Amino acid sequence: MISLIKFTNPLMPKEDAIKLELRYKEGDRFGYKDEKVHKLSSYHKIKRVDAFLQGSDENGNIAVDPIWIDTEGKEVPEYCLYDPVPDRFPEYVSVEGKHLVDLQKLLPNCHHEFIIIESKEESQIENITASLQTILEKVEAKIQTLNKQMEEKVNFNQKCNVHVGGGLLVTFNDLKLKEDMCTDELQVELNNGWRIIAICVQPNQRRPDYVLGRYNPEFDTLTEVNSKR
Repeated sequence: MISLIKFTNPLMPKEDAIKLELRYKEGDRFGYKDEKVHKLSSYHKIKRVDAFLQGSDENGNIAVDPIWIDTEGKEVPEYCLYDPVPDRFPEYVSVEGKHLVDLQKLLPNCHHEFIIIESKEESQIENITASLQTILEKVEAKIQTLNKQMEEKVNFNQKCNVHVGGGLLVTFNDLKLKEDMCTDELQVELNNGWRIIAICVQPNQRRPDYVLGRYNPEFDTLTEVNSKR
């Protein structure tokens, strides 16, 4: 049975996480207190690692109320102090979050407590996988069709790799060239009705040149002729 689970205690030995084929995170800091291993936050300090005891005399006798300070000389409260993880303990990692597992394989080898969030029979998973495969095949077919259409309809100038426009170009009767043009200025032109016909990247300037075009009814000679009749 395929299940989505979450561990009650997200800390476990690294060798267990590998054996159970779980997703885990390394690099966290761990400390030891109350006979348990704990994941530490930035404000937690480990004794004799980043917190040091103050208040002992020359003979090494510790004062009645010893004080622990951090590397900056600030006092560390007791609730922030942890002992180092004993050497006899294995390396720990974090397995926080949800894990998708096969319960039949997990249960015989797992002694860590977890809760089951959702479960599905393997046959249901196979049906879902088959449906997804069918959808992906249809999407791939659509993409191939679009690519073929693009190859047939879209032409490029092979010398400068500039797109050669199709039927839309016949609607443009007003053209202009804008050299070394920034994006903000280009946006103003687009807002004014101009459209990009070609982008010409120049080797000696930071920004490209743009050939712009638009339809201007004042330049339509056929309209002028018809209006005079």
